[in-house]
Amino acid sequence: MKRWMKVIPVTAVLLASAVYLTGCGQNADKQAQTTDTAEADTPSADANDDTAETGTVKETFGTFASKDLDGNDVTQDIFKDAKVTMINVWGTFCGPCIKEMPDLAELSTEYKDKDLQIIGIPLDVIDGKNEDAARDIVAETGADYTHVLPDASSTILGRVQVVPTTIFVNQDGDILNVYTGARSKSQWTEIMDAELA
Repeated sequence: MKRWMKVIPVTAVLLASAVYLTGCGQNADKQAQTTDTAEADTPSADANDDTAETGTVKETFGTFASKDLDGNDVTQDIFKDAKVTMINVWGTFCGPCIKEMPDLAELSTEYKDKDLQIIGIPLDVIDGKNEDAARDIVAETGADYTHVLPDASSTILGRVQVVPTTIFVNQDGDILNVYTGARSKSQWTEIMDAELA
């Protein structure tokens, strides 16, 4: 057997593992490409992120009017509830998203008194589709922080190519940093402390 034929199966396994460990595409039928495969091991922002400033103009999350999974109205005013808001964009089909949610639930409680809140956005819950699945996942993982249904008019969410994607904003909704891929509790702790500093 030729040498290159032995290398192909190993390369395929490594590539599949990297995609599984770092993130999922926007939907189950289409697997997104991610340039942030190993970045989950370091607490730095994605090199291609939309961070705080573009020239001298800060990019904001923008205005929106939506509902949470419990049917309550939610607008961008939710950001005023804390100095920093961690917005975790996830999908009901995404294993890495669901795997990190119990840690995010613990961090939500631990950081409440530190003026940082966590909200989730289940990106594939649209027009009632996948809503029950999202509720079940929230219940199973204990991620009882607010989960806001995606607003179709959001230009920021329209640019999300990989889930999980996590966006940090200040009280005015200005984007501080964007991270792609799942992380461990200790990695998120380091990032959250830096965002609060």
